[in-house]
Amino acid sequence: MGTDRARHGRQRQLSAFAALALLGACAPEAPPPAPPDHIAIRMQVSGLFNERDVVFTRVADDRHRCWVPARTDHPTAAGGTRRTVTSYAVVFGPDFPPGLRVSNEGPFPGAELYGPQRMFWIQFAALPEEENGSGPVRLSREFVIEASAGNGIFQRIVREEDLPRAGFVTIDPDLRGGRFRVRGLHRQLHHNRAPENEVITVSGSWRCQAP
Repeated sequence: MGTDRARHGRQRQLSAFAALALLGACAPEAPPPAPPDHIAIRMQVSGLFNERDVVFTRVADDRHRCWVPARTDHPTAAGGTRRTVTSYAVVFGPDFPPGLRVSNEGPFPGAELYGPQRMFWIQFAALPEEENGSGPVRLSREFVIEASAGNGIFQRIVREEDLPRAGFVTIDPDLRGGRFRVRGLHRQLHHNRAPENEVITVSGSWRCQAP
C-alpha cells in the first residue's frame, strides 16, 4: 500500500513537471498589429490577477516608446565633452483613468499613482565600461520589469544570479521588438511592502516604433 502511494505521488510529481515544461515551451504571442509610428505590446497576466490578451498600442512619444542603447557626447562649459550611454528600455505610460485626482493630504499623499492604470516598463542597463567603449552598446543581463494588472502595479528586478525559472527576456537582433516571461512580480505600494503572495506572472511581446 505504501509502495502504491509512493508510486502515485511520483506520478503526480512527473505530471506537474511535465505541465511546467509545457508552460515554458509555449512561446509568448506576437505583438498586436500597429502602424509603424506606434509602440505595440501584448501581455498575458496570471497569479493574483488573471488577464488574457492585454493589448497596449499608441503613437510613440516620450512616455510611450522604445529607447535604443547609444552613446552620446555632450559639450561642456570647459570646451570638452561628456559622454552618456542610453540603456535599452520599453516604456508605455503610465496612463491613468480620465479625471484622476491625486491627493496631497493624509499620511500617504500620492497613493492614487499606485492604483488602476495602463503601464508597462522593461529596462536593461548598459554595462559600466560601455561609456568608454566603441561599437554596439553591450547590455547587462539584469533587468527591471514593471506592469499594471488589476487595480495596481507590479515589479521585479531579475538579477544575474537568479535561477532561470525567474524568467527571460529575448530582444530581437534589430532591437525593435522582443518577448518576455517573468514570474514573481510583486505589488508595489506607496507606503509599505505588500504581502508576499500578492504576485503575478507576465508573458508577452512588444514591437517598437519605426526608427
